[in-house]
Amino acid sequence: MPLAAFKLCCNFCERAIERRGNPVRATELDPTFKWAHFELGRLRRSAGRNVEAIESFMAAATADPSDAPLFYAWAARVGEERGDRALAARLRARVRLLDAGFAQRHKDVGKKLLEEGDPRAAAEMLSLALAVDHHDGEARELLSKARASS
Repeated sequence: MPLAAFKLCCNFCERAIERRGNPVRATELDPTFKWAHFELGRLRRSAGRNVEAIESFMAAATADPSDAPLFYAWAARVGEERGDRALAARLRARVRLLDAGFAQRHKDVGKKLLEEGDPRAAAEMLSLALAVDHHDGEARELLSKARASS
């Protein structure tokens, strides 16, 4: 995904959530609104409600399979964070099956964001790359740099 497309996607998601209000309410009003499920997953992850976060990411993948690799990667990330390595491994495999270039693209975007001076967004992309390919030493090193810079 080109950097400009990534930034547009982030802005679209934020505006869509703002228009629909609370993501819980948005998912009730429109169960197919993938970005509401996605945002709800992120909020639940931040609150330490990891099982519910994974459920939200899976609901987002079901709502729109065209973006399923992104949502499965987020679920894998949360699964790994909570120590459920088996779940994380299954989700990583699913992402690679659906989109073999996912980890590389997210690493490339993360690297570019870091070069452009946006370590927070870089860390986000690099974390997703590592959620899918947790053996990528370069992505791990870049993530360390991004975290040290933010």
